[in-house]
Amino acid sequence: MQAKHAILTLAVLITISAFAVTASANAILFDFGSTAYTGTDSPGHEDGLATGSTWNSLAVDTVSGIVDEFGNAVAGVSVDLGQTTTDTGFIVNYAAATKVASYAGSATYSLFNSDLGTDHVVRDGSGLRGVAIVVKGLAYGDYDFYLTGFRGDVTQNVAHDYYVRYATGSSDVTDFTNAPQLDLPNTTLTQPDWIDGDNYVTASFIIDANNPNLYLLQNSDTFIGVVNSLEIVPVPEPATMTLALGGLALMLRRRA
Repeated sequence: MQAKHAILTLAVLITISAFAVTASANAILFDFGSTAYTGTDSPGHEDGLATGSTWNSLAVDTVSGIVDEFGNAVAGVSVDLGQTTTDTGFIVNYAAATKVASYAGSATYSLFNSDLGTDHVVRDGSGLRGVAIVVKGLAYGDYDFYLTGFRGDVTQNVAHDYYVRYATGSSDVTDFTNAPQLDLPNTTLTQPDWIDGDNYVTASFIIDANNPNLYLLQNSDTFIGVVNSLEIVPVPEPATMTLALGGLALMLRRRA
């Protein structure tokens, strides 16, 4: 009887392990700008949801070649950049270009102590315009995103009150007026700690058949939008593990 229980337990544990592998996937890390980052000093890593050190360095729209945090190709994922059409508005034009900006003050801000913070993407036009990001082709499931954005030159990076709006959908979200908003004030940049709602923002979202794309807008009422990094990390669904454990308990009880 004990041998049967042992065999049954092993079989179900293998099933649970298979479920866990199916439910979880790797993070996708984006470093916006022309200087590639290859480290693990980021909000997603601090939360333990990202562990790899392979980043996608992007400065323009990218339709292929995206890899996950361990360098594995992620088929079908693309990134489209755009900007708002007015200084402080929420209407986005994805055909508009962005540009890469660099700064000399990165050493002043210890949170961005390497290439993750040496450049960024901003609007490529006159006025104080926001930057938009669309990520398409993610696998269906639950995710968190982590976004950082600050202008790091010493003379300009006072505590600008940025904000981030986000949405999901099946077609391009061009109006973010009613989208949820997160504040990104960047008031703490000189201590080695990431603070949610200060030097980064994070939120959960779901990708499914009706909402296959993630849309983000980073803007400010008084300053240009600046995007440094974006981490997209899958969140394993606990229901799968609970179901498997429940099945194990039921089968063991029936055979007791």
